[in-house]
Amino acid sequence: MFKSKRILMMISVISGLYKYYGFIQQEHSIDSFTVSILQLSGARGILGFIGTPNEIIRLLTLMLPELCLIFLLGRSLYASFCTGSVYVLSRFYKRKAWFLKEISKIALSTFFYFLISTLTICGMTVGIKHMVPDKTGIIVMLLHIFIYSLWFFSLVMIFAVAAIKRGSSESMLYTLLYYGGLLVSFSFFAGKPEKNVFLEINPISRTFLNWYDIPGIMEKIVNRHYIVRMDYSCIYMVIYTAVVVIICETLICRNDLIINDKEVGTM
Repeated sequence: MFKSKRILMMISVISGLYKYYGFIQQEHSIDSFTVSILQLSGARGILGFIGTPNEIIRLLTLMLPELCLIFLLGRSLYASFCTGSVYVLSRFYKRKAWFLKEISKIALSTFFYFLISTLTICGMTVGIKHMVPDKTGIIVMLLHIFIYSLWFFSLVMIFAVAAIKRGSSESMLYTLLYYGGLLVSFSFFAGKPEKNVFLEINPISRTFLNWYDIPGIMEKIVNRHYIVRMDYSCIYMVIYTAVVVIICETLICRNDLIINDKEVGTM
């Protein structure tokens, strides 16, 4: 996991409090536990996310803790690669095994973050709003943890590769450009009611749980322009994350950081 479990726990709890007080407590149209969890993926009360400029700004504000998470975990992973290139990879030739060990720690940290932050939000929702978790709400909560853990883990991997290839000072910029590009592409096609291949292949489309074909969601969200199958989305995100890991593993394990370190220049 992340080097400081205490810091990760603190960030997770603060994130949960930030999202509850900033995006759940103030929404008077939230009438159930399920709808409260849907706020974490861009919904506005009973209105689903459809990609308007105001909604994009609101979503980025909602995701500020996760952007900090990308930076912290990405820097930690990059530091591990830098250290490993000197003390491990120069003597240990099973690079893939070492790589998988390092990224498994980051994957666990990402999962831990979303687990704690989501449980914090659920606890506040139950304790303050007195909304009892129902079956649909629990399914949505578990889906949120699963989908978002995979999604942001893949962004951490992209950050680490960008740091290695372009330098740590530019890595966050490249990560934000990738994230922003997918989000803008999504918003461009989201308002069209017909199925669109760009929405189908865009991984960010799978992060808006208010579009999922879960019966308890379909009756509660009033402005759904598009329906995403839950089972397909879970499979898609697993495959997408695996592809990102494979690409990153290929780029990282073939890169000699001792020679090609962007922080100090090329020898």
